[in-house]
Amino acid sequence: MYPIPEIEAFLLCRTPDSWVQAALRNLDILLIDHANNEKKAAGAAFQFMFQYNDKFDLLSKMSRLAREELRHFEQVISIIRKRQIPMANISSARYAGALRKLVRNHNPYRLTDALIVGAIVEARSCERFAALVPHLDEELAKFYGGLL
Repeated sequence: MYPIPEIEAFLLCRTPDSWVQAALRNLDILLIDHANNEKKAAGAAFQFMFQYNDKFDLLSKMSRLAREELRHFEQVISIIRKRQIPMANISSARYAGALRKLVRNHNPYRLTDALIVGAIVEARSCERFAALVPHLDEELAKFYGGLL
């Protein structure tokens, strides 16, 4: 596993090994889910830009984030295509949805809560990718290791 002590400290608990084993048994689904999540992350960045168009620092950061997430989406789609994995509709994980339900619906707390939830989801993704890397084939290990 890649050493990511800051992320592990931020998350307070690790993903169970059972999740890692399930993901390794279902790499096609993992890749499709990853592509969907990159689209969602880019969409969330755009949402922030539309909702808070008077916050110039946030606009700049979210614009960069949207581009980064779309680049990741393109990379995952390239891997999916290369491996001839048929795209499928899969249901969203409950994890991020459950966190989003905790976001207060009034400002200034809404923005703060939404940014914290985004940070938690991103940190969890990094932690999970790090857990997967040692078990992946060379191409996927290089890709996921490069995202860390």
